[in-house]
Parts: sequence; C-alpha cells; structure tokens
Amino acid sequence: MFPLDTQNSPAAPRRRPHELAMRAALVAVLSWLGAALAAPRWREVSANGSWPDPRFSHTAVVTPGGEMLLFGGNTLDAVNHLFAFNFARAEWTRIKPQGEAPAKRYGHSAVALGDGRMLVFGGFNGSFLGDLQEYTPTRCDGDVCSPPLWQRLSCVGTPPCARDGHAALLLPDGRTMLVIGGFDGKHCLRDVHALDTETLTWRQITATGEGEAAMPAPRYLHTVAPCTGSSVFLMF
Repeated sequence: MFPLDTQNSPAAPRRRPHELAMRAALVAVLSWLGAALAAPRWREVSANGSWPDPRFSHTAVVTPGGEMLLFGGNTLDAVNHLFAFNFARAEWTRIKPQGEAPAKRYGHSAVALGDGRMLVFGGFNGSFLGDLQEYTPTRCDGDVCSPPLWQRLSCVGTPPCARDGHAALLLPDGRTMLVIGGFDGKHCLRDVHALDTETLTWRQITATGEGEAAMPAPRYLHTVAPCTGSSVFLMF
C-alpha cells in the first residue's frame, strides 16, 4: 500500500524540542455532554501517585483493563520510563517490569492488544530504531501472579525499516498492527506494513489508488484512526 518512492520523497529535517512550557498536568478529558445539555469541554483531571515528568513524542494506549500505559518520550533527553494511569482511581504508577527494558526512545509507536499486552515499534534516540518490543502486564492464576515483563520480539517476513514519526494502529480484527509512513533519516515515507501479532509475521502492503494524486504523500508525525467495525482507517 502506497509504495515508497525513495527518489522523490523529500528529506525531512530533524525536529527539535519546541520552546514551550511542558507541564506535568498532562491528563485531560474531553467531556461530550450532548448538544441538548452543553458543548464539549476540556477539563484537567486531578490525579495521585507517581507522575510522569513532562515530555513529548511519547506514546499512550488504553488497555482493556482500564489503564492508560504511557511509554518513552523526550524529557529533553530520550527516556524509556513506563507509567500506568488507572482511570477508576485517578492514580499514576511507575512500572518497572522484569526483563531487558527497551532502549530509550521517542517518536515511536505503540498499540494495546486485547489481552492487555502493549507492542512498541521503532523510534529515535540518536539512532533510528526498528525493533519490536512487547510489554506483558502482571498475570494472576489464583493466588499466583507473574510480574510484568518486557521482551524484544523476533519476527519473520518483511519488516519496516528503522524509523520514527510513523503512525501505528491495531485493526478491528484484533491481531493486525499497521505501521504507516515516518522518517528514516533520509526520506519521509509512505509505505505500509502489517504485523500479524499472533504469528509475528511482517508483510508490506501494496494497494492501488485512482491515480498518483489519490495516493497519500510521504509524511511523518501524522495520525491514523480506525473506522469502527471495518478495516478502513483515516489518516491526517
């Protein structure tokens, strides 16, 4: 899907930290009350626990267990911290899983799987990364619980090249992760790769469009979102 044109793709300059006031009050909720009651509104959420430092280019995913996992980012240096925000308790927790932690990074992607695991791909920390990391939360069988765990996954097939600033999403089938676009250090990209999260097999997707104008331009730092109940996704 959207084959890569390495000859005509413009090189993107490395982004640099913006001169902005990064605040630790990072949790906010957009409340939709309905047109009959009130307009949508933002509100800042008060929370307890061990807060993440202010950062940018991190990832955040919501798990089926009712937590938001925040990983990595840039706090004026790349980090590999993992935090969980519990919605019910409005509480942050710093998680320190067993296993070898992923390299520090920002500009990566992450998706949450239906069983609570999180997959992290790519990013940048001075070098462009192309690894796939898996976080598994605490598992309990009766009174016996296993600790949370990081592990690097070995995959087969045709993986994406190392990159940052890409976008990723999990399709409604619950097992296919797409990685789209990004920046490899020389070119903006528009290629699409699919990972079967059960067999850990990568493949590059090739799709047709109605002429070159219908194909998305190479890009990075973009967003994608799935359309509910279908394999269609929107990219902006």
